[in-house]
Amino acid sequence: MVVWESSADLAYPFDSDAPGSMKSMKRLLVSLTLLMMVASMAAADQSPAPFQNGDVVCFIGDSITHSRKYHGYISLYYLTRFPERQIRFVNCGISGDSAGGGVARLDWDILPNRPNVVTLMFGMNDVSRGLYGKANPDAKNLESRETALRNYEQNMIRLAAGLQEQLHPRFILITPSPYDDTAQIEIENLYGVNDALGRTGSSTP
Repeated sequence: MVVWESSADLAYPFDSDAPGSMKSMKRLLVSLTLLMMVASMAAADQSPAPFQNGDVVCFIGDSITHSRKYHGYISLYYLTRFPERQIRFVNCGISGDSAGGGVARLDWDILPNRPNVVTLMFGMNDVSRGLYGKANPDAKNLESRETALRNYEQNMIRLAAGLQEQLHPRFILITPSPYDDTAQIEIENLYGVNDALGRTGSSTP
């Protein structure tokens, strides 16, 4: 049996710890551990293990997750192939959200679900798509793009570290879906967005 739940619709600021505190140092150590763990997983090219009976799976992301398209297929797969498994799927996607938003709602929207498996997919909003599409971007624009990508990486590390510290779940990192910036459409297409999304995938976290 598959059980579906949805997350709340609002976000509040994340209560960060003061730099240099014991808890802050723990977060730093967890972040470094996660980086090494993810690097080793990438090197081994491992596929995610199937969900098992009793799993609580939180799908964390933006509107792509909120719409329940891709993980709707996942739930149907388990419902039809493994109907005996008791799996609780929780939709923790929020339209328009970013990795920073995931950090902001971690304590009240994600952690209370007590997942033992989490998927993370952000990036589409983090790259600041409005910065792209310009034929001759100036230095300020290019720096703003780089800042957006750095913020994404830092927030993904904070989000993963917060989850690891509180729950020690199994992580499944999902690269953002592609953006067709080559299509001929009536409105201005945002050329360069897809390359930026590729960079988010290569730096997650």
